[in-house]
Amino acid sequence: MTFKYAVIFLGFLVCVPSAYARKKHDPAKKEAAIQKVLQQLNLTNDQNGKLKEHRIKHRQKAKQLSEDIHAKRKKLAEELQKAEPNTKEIKQIHSELKKLKAKKADHRLEGILEVRKILTTEQYSKFIELRRKN
Repeated sequence: MTFKYAVIFLGFLVCVPSAYARKKHDPAKKEAAIQKVLQQLNLTNDQNGKLKEHRIKHRQKAKQLSEDIHAKRKKLAEELQKAEPNTKEIKQIHSELKKLKAKKADHRLEGILEVRKILTTEQYSKFIELRRKN
């Protein structure tokens, strides 16, 4: 009986964070905030183009990683909800989920470093300051 409650609890922990994460972001509002910040940086046409291209590529990969993470979380929850869950399978899925999360974190850092290359030192400092305010 205790194992059943533990499985339900773990399933809850796996599902709730992903549901919360999807609800708290409004893409249109986020894009408007980014555009407001970029307008204040006095970007050259070249910088503007590079940032736009970077944002498109970065978001595509980030979206794919998020979708992969969501699918693994779902698969983990399904396995945890089985009457007799396969511990080996659960550990394998969990391992894959950790790897995907690490890839997502690495991708985020790579994106920051790429933006850092495009902007001047002064622009980047102002960018960080403005992003904190928004």
